[in-house]
Amino acid sequence: MTRLLFSAIMLLLAGCASWVPGSRPSTLLREADRSSLEGRYADALAAYDEFLEHYPEDRATLHARTSRAAAAAVLATRAEAERLGREVASLREALAARERDAARGESEVTRLRAELAARQADFARLNGELERLREDIEELKRVDLRQRKRP
Repeated sequence: MTRLLFSAIMLLLAGCASWVPGSRPSTLLREADRSSLEGRYADALAAYDEFLEHYPEDRATLHARTSRAAAAAVLATRAEAERLGREVASLREALAARERDAARGESEVTRLRAELAARQADFARLNGELERLREDIEELKRVDLRQRKRP
């Protein structure tokens, strides 16, 4: 954004600095400047190129070259901004996908924790039953020993 602003300022300053009172720039140069001021930088670039090709010795050549460079810089900056915009959009999409994956992962972790808690409760219950069965077996052994000792 800073480069775009700088380029636009340079374009305006170049136009003001190279204008000489009483000079009559060609129609082609006026067309290039108008295109540039209207934001049609590709058209301005083509017109400046044509002017420089047809009038290389004109006193407005410095203006045309400077303005052409500014228009080219604006076009390059716009292209870079568009590229970066697409890259940001792509990164945002990737981030959203990762956030969805993370949410699914969190959901799965929550489900697995609930399942683990249920299994731990089952384990504790079964462990209690096992302990009661051991006690019952021990009691049966004691009863069996008492019955064997009786005549």
